[in-house]
Order: sequence, then structure tokens, then C-alpha cells
Amino acid sequence: MYLVTQSSYNCIDLGIFQNHLLLKKVSIDKIDATKLLIVELDKLLSDLKIRLSNLDFIAANRGPAPFTTLRVLLTTINGIALSTKIPLVEVDGLETLLESNISDDYEFTLAILNAFGGDAYFGFKGPNETKFGCKKIDDLIAALKIITENKKVKVVGNGVETFKKELSDLNIFVPEDYPEYTSLEEIAEKAFHDRQKHKIVAKIMPLYLKEAV
Repeated sequence: MYLVTQSSYNCIDLGIFQNHLLLKKVSIDKIDATKLLIVELDKLLSDLKIRLSNLDFIAANRGPAPFTTLRVLLTTINGIALSTKIPLVEVDGLETLLESNISDDYEFTLAILNAFGGDAYFGFKGPNETKFGCKKIDDLIAALKIITENKKVKVVGNGVETFKKELSDLNIFVPEDYPEYTSLEEIAEKAFHDRQKHKIVAKIMPLYLKEAV
């Protein structure tokens, strides 16, 4: 069994998985994250009649996400791992969102998230390149117009709504039930395979895409 955690734009999700099966999960509103995170984790374990010592590893989505809530989550998880010696597995949420939505029907795929202040986190996959980063939305759209040459681009992520006006300059396809963020199950699947490859870390740090630009 293993614990999977992530901080999205609205809440913190905690889930206990057995191999590929989600046994139980709980969501905590980001406003209550600091005071309820440990309480809800204890309750989750108790409901399944297990202890931290029963966990094979702990996985966390390291972002990108609103920084305050993400920091609360990762600080807590790192503290638990340090005190219990449970292995940690980190997952790049933007990379996972992009990879989970690539299809052979579209030459280009864009995963886009709101980075606030007119900035966008993006993951972009084309025939010859894959890029991740953070840019001003106008600069990103200008670059993508050149790269895609008005060919169809599949777009997912909460940036679809946030940057609706700017994205209209591209030839885009938005799935009817497009994901706004990576699902806990997708994080679990990536973490499960990484753990089998012995990809563990001593500490999980937030993804700093803004600082890399």
C-alpha cells in the first residue's frame, strides 16, 4: 500500500492505493489545509485500519500549484518521511498532465495552467519537441503560433478557461470533459512505476517553473 498526495488549485487530495487500486481518498479545502491535513490523514489511515508503518512509500505531486498550499503539503510529507523512514516518490504534475492527454489524433498537445499575474505554466508536445516552462501568456501564444502553423492543438488544463481569449488565436481543440488538473489516480500510476524503478528521493521540493524562466 502507498499514500498519494497532491495540492491542486482548490484542495489537497490524499489517497491510499493498493497497486493500481484506489482504496479510499479524502479532499481537504485549501483554506483548512494547515489545521486539518494531519487530522484527515490519521482518519484516512484509521478508516482502512492501517498505520503509517504499513505504507511502502509516499508519493506527492510536486506541482506546479498555488505555492502556499503546496508548501504546506510537502513540508508535512517530508516531515513524516524523515521521522518514519518511509521512501518518497516525487511526481511532476505538469508533465503527467501532458503525458496523460497526448493522442495520435493531434500533432500538438498543450497542457496549460494558471500561474497568475498573466503567466501560464505550460507543457507542450509536438512532433519534434517537448517543452515545459512558465511564460507570459501573450509570449507563449506568439511562440505557439509560429511552431504550430495554424494546425490543430489539443489543449487541457485550467488555463483553458483562464486564457480563453488568448487561446482563441490558435487553432485549438478542447475535449468536452477536459481535465483542469492532474488526477490523483494519474499521480498514483506514475509514482507506482517510478517506485518499481527505485526512483526515490530524500526530500520532495516544489517545482519552481517561474524561477526557471
